[in-house]
Amino acid sequence: MLRILVLLSLGYVPAFAYLDPGSGSLLLSSVVAIFASVVFFIKNIFYKLTSPRTLLSGGFSSRGGGNSKVKTHIVFYSEGKQYYHTFKPILDILDSIKHPYTYLTSGQDDPALSRKNLTYGVFTYIGEGNKAYIKLNTLKADICVLTTPGLDVLQIKRSKGVGHYCHIVHSLTPMT
Repeated sequence: MLRILVLLSLGYVPAFAYLDPGSGSLLLSSVVAIFASVVFFIKNIFYKLTSPRTLLSGGFSSRGGGNSKVKTHIVFYSEGKQYYHTFKPILDILDSIKHPYTYLTSGQDDPALSRKNLTYGVFTYIGEGNKAYIKLNTLKADICVLTTPGLDVLQIKRSKGVGHYCHIVHSLTPMT
């Protein structure tokens, strides 16, 4: 071992290399990013394996999102009673043509919850905040109609179980 160290020290040749701060920062950031990605990947697998939904269903779902086996055609989501008048004309038309739909709301005092014709519409209070967002993020529907334009910006994320999202403009001025 000592002979190897002596031979290596005798054969030392300076490299005259220079690593500028920009390249060094890039290399360090890359190493940290790769390490963080590996940690979060392993954490994600651990959480998927130990989640109650995965354990109850006997494995991973190929369709993503939701513990409901029923897929609804049209779902409306209202953040509160202030948006009911935006959805009301559409709900009235769906009732008149006898088309089924689901109306989800985060407002306990939403006037839609007291609609008289419950034959074609299913009206449900899904809670506020994270409770509602979890329900929306695991929703299964062909179309989800809402007044929130910024999906994937705030807490409302695109659900893998929803075919299309439709944004209803509820302002007096046109959006640009």
